Amino acid sequence: MTGAGRRLVRRLPAWMRRQPIEVMVCLVGIPTGLLSLAGLATSRALDQVLPWWVTKLWALCLIAGCAAWLGGLTSAREVDGRMVLWRLPLLLLGLRLLSTAAAVYGVAIVVTAGWAGVLASWPLWVVALGTTVRRLDLADRVRR
Repeated sequence: MTGAGRRLVRRLPAWMRRQPIEVMVCLVGIPTGLLSLAGLATSRALDQVLPWWVTKLWALCLIAGCAAWLGGLTSAREVDGRMVLWRLPLLLLGLRLLSTAAAVYGVAIVVTAGWAGVLASWPLWVVALGTTVRRLDLADRVRR
Protein backbone atom coordinates (compact mmCIF):
# COMPACT_ATOMS: atom_id res chain seq x y z
CA MET A 1 0.00 0.00 0.00
CA THR A 2 1.28 3.46 -0.79
CA GLY A 3 1.99 6.07 1.84
CA ALA A 4 -1.11 8.00 0.81
CA GLY A 5 -3.23 4.85 1.14
CA ARG A 6 -1.89 4.20 4.63
CA ARG A 7 -2.59 7.78 5.68
CA LEU A 8 -6.13 7.53 4.32
CA VAL A 9 -6.80 4.29 6.21
CA ARG A 10 -5.41 5.79 9.45
CA ARG A 11 -7.93 8.64 9.12
CA LEU A 12 -10.90 6.26 8.99
CA PRO A 13 -12.81 5.74 12.23
CA ALA A 14 -11.65 2.77 14.32
CA TRP A 15 -15.03 1.01 13.90
CA MET A 16 -14.55 1.10 10.12
CA ARG A 17 -10.90 -0.02 10.18
CA ARG A 18 -11.71 -2.97 12.46
CA GLN A 19 -14.75 -4.18 10.46
CA PRO A 20 -14.23 -3.13 6.84
CA ILE A 21 -15.97 -6.10 5.21
CA GLU A 22 -19.09 -5.64 7.33
CA VAL A 23 -19.19 -1.92 6.50
CA MET A 24 -18.79 -2.64 2.77
CA VAL A 25 -21.64 -5.19 2.82
CA CYS A 26 -23.87 -2.54 4.38
CA LEU A 27 -22.77 0.07 1.87
CA VAL A 28 -23.62 -2.30 -1.00
CA GLY A 29 -26.93 -3.46 0.46
CA ILE A 30 -28.52 -0.09 1.15
CA PRO A 31 -28.36 1.30 -2.41
CA THR A 32 -29.32 -2.12 -3.81
CA GLY A 33 -32.44 -2.17 -1.65
CA LEU A 34 -33.30 1.44 -2.52
CA LEU A 35 -32.95 0.80 -6.26
CA SER A 36 -35.06 -2.34 -5.96
CA LEU A 37 -37.71 -0.56 -3.91
CA ALA A 38 -37.89 2.22 -6.51
CA GLY A 39 -38.18 -0.31 -9.34
CA LEU A 40 -34.91 0.82 -10.94
CA ALA A 41 -33.23 -2.54 -10.32
CA THR A 42 -35.06 -5.82 -10.67
CA SER A 43 -34.32 -9.47 -10.04
CA ARG A 44 -35.78 -12.09 -12.37
CA ALA A 45 -35.56 -14.64 -9.56
CA LEU A 46 -37.41 -12.49 -7.01
CA ASP A 47 -39.97 -11.30 -9.58
CA GLN A 48 -40.79 -14.86 -10.67
CA VAL A 49 -41.00 -16.40 -7.22
CA LEU A 50 -42.49 -13.64 -5.08
CA PRO A 51 -45.59 -11.46 -5.45
CA TRP A 52 -44.73 -7.81 -6.20
CA TRP A 53 -45.49 -6.67 -2.66
CA VAL A 54 -43.20 -9.30 -1.14
CA THR A 55 -40.42 -8.11 -3.45
CA LYS A 56 -40.94 -4.60 -2.02
CA LEU A 57 -40.94 -6.06 1.50
CA TRP A 58 -37.69 -7.87 0.66
CA ALA A 59 -36.14 -4.55 -0.43
CA LEU A 60 -37.28 -2.88 2.81
CA CYS A 61 -35.81 -5.77 4.80
CA LEU A 62 -32.50 -5.37 2.96
CA ILE A 63 -32.41 -1.60 3.53
CA ALA A 64 -33.44 -1.81 7.19
CA GLY A 65 -31.10 -4.72 7.88
CA CYS A 66 -28.07 -3.01 6.39
CA ALA A 67 -28.92 0.33 8.01
CA ALA A 68 -29.42 -1.27 11.44
CA TRP A 69 -26.23 -3.32 11.11
CA LEU A 70 -24.31 -0.20 10.06
CA GLY A 71 -25.87 1.75 12.94
CA GLY A 72 -24.69 -0.93 15.33
CA LEU A 73 -21.21 -0.97 13.79
CA THR A 74 -20.86 2.81 14.12
CA SER A 75 -21.48 2.49 17.86
CA ALA A 76 -18.25 0.52 18.34
CA ARG A 77 -15.77 2.29 20.58
CA GLU A 78 -12.35 1.21 21.75
CA VAL A 79 -12.28 0.74 25.53
CA ASP A 80 -9.12 -0.60 27.15
CA GLY A 81 -7.90 -1.94 23.80
CA ARG A 82 -11.16 -3.77 23.03
CA MET A 83 -14.00 -2.81 20.71
CA VAL A 84 -17.26 -2.32 22.62
CA LEU A 85 -20.62 -2.11 20.85
CA TRP A 86 -22.97 0.38 22.48
CA ARG A 87 -25.97 -0.31 20.21
CA LEU A 88 -25.80 -4.10 20.16
CA PRO A 89 -29.59 -4.70 19.92
CA LEU A 90 -29.67 -2.56 16.77
CA LEU A 91 -26.77 -4.51 15.30
CA LEU A 92 -28.44 -7.84 16.15
CA LEU A 93 -31.67 -6.70 14.47
CA GLY A 94 -29.72 -5.73 11.37
CA LEU A 95 -27.99 -9.10 11.23
CA ARG A 96 -31.32 -10.92 11.54
CA LEU A 97 -32.96 -8.87 8.79
CA LEU A 98 -30.00 -9.15 6.45
CA SER A 99 -29.67 -12.91 6.93
CA THR A 100 -33.37 -13.29 6.14
CA ALA A 101 -33.13 -11.11 3.02
CA ALA A 102 -30.08 -13.02 1.76
CA ALA A 103 -31.73 -16.41 2.40
CA VAL A 104 -34.94 -15.38 0.59
CA TYR A 105 -32.93 -14.23 -2.42
CA GLY A 106 -30.86 -17.44 -2.37
CA VAL A 107 -33.99 -19.59 -2.30
CA ALA A 108 -35.54 -17.55 -5.13
CA ILE A 109 -32.49 -18.14 -7.32
CA VAL A 110 -32.49 -21.90 -6.69
CA VAL A 111 -36.27 -22.16 -7.26
CA THR A 112 -35.94 -20.22 -10.53
CA ALA A 113 -32.79 -21.84 -11.91
CA GLY A 114 -32.74 -25.24 -10.22
CA TRP A 115 -29.38 -26.85 -9.55
CA ALA A 116 -27.74 -24.38 -11.92
CA GLY A 117 -28.69 -21.63 -9.46
CA VAL A 118 -26.83 -23.18 -6.53
CA LEU A 119 -23.50 -21.69 -7.55
CA ALA A 120 -25.05 -18.31 -8.33
CA SER A 121 -26.79 -18.23 -4.97
CA TRP A 122 -23.70 -19.35 -3.02
CA PRO A 123 -22.59 -15.80 -2.02
CA LEU A 124 -26.07 -15.14 -0.65
CA TRP A 125 -25.95 -18.33 1.43
CA VAL A 126 -22.53 -17.30 2.73
CA VAL A 127 -23.95 -13.93 3.81
CA ALA A 128 -27.08 -15.54 5.32
CA LEU A 129 -25.11 -18.11 7.29
CA GLY A 130 -22.27 -15.74 8.22
CA THR A 131 -24.61 -13.08 9.58
CA THR A 132 -26.56 -15.73 11.48
CA VAL A 133 -23.40 -17.11 13.09
CA ARG A 134 -22.26 -13.57 13.95
CA ARG A 135 -25.65 -12.73 15.48
CA LEU A 136 -25.81 -15.92 17.55
CA ASP A 137 -22.22 -15.48 18.75
CA LEU A 138 -22.80 -11.88 19.83
CA ALA A 139 -26.07 -12.76 21.57
CA ASP A 140 -24.34 -15.66 23.36
CA ARG A 141 -21.53 -13.39 24.56
CA VAL A 142 -24.06 -10.98 26.05
CA ARG A 143 -25.76 -13.82 27.94
CA ARG A 144 -22.45 -14.99 29.43
